[in-house]
Amino acid sequence: MSFVEAQPSEFVLSAIKQSEDTHGLIVRGCNVSDRAIEVTLKLGDAWRRAMRVSLNEEHQGGLISEDNVACFLANPKQVVTLRFEVHR
Repeated sequence: MSFVEAQPSEFVLSAIKQSEDTHGLIVRGCNVSDRAIEVTLKLGDAWRRAMRVSLNEEHQGGLISEDNVACFLANPKQVVTLRFEVHR
């Protein structure tokens, strides 16, 4: 398993970095297709909470998550930024 797995392949990861406040992991990607897609992301590390954030890393909403998998809708050509609070 990779550090971060994204499905389907139309969601292309573009950045993985530590959050600015150093308490989380930022994962950014883009839906490169011309249709809305349901995306699932799985991190190699355990995490407590996942949320959608702006490019400034400001909270925009929670995500549906179960068994260390986060699910969300990505519109056509949309860039999505997520924050994962990882267990320490």
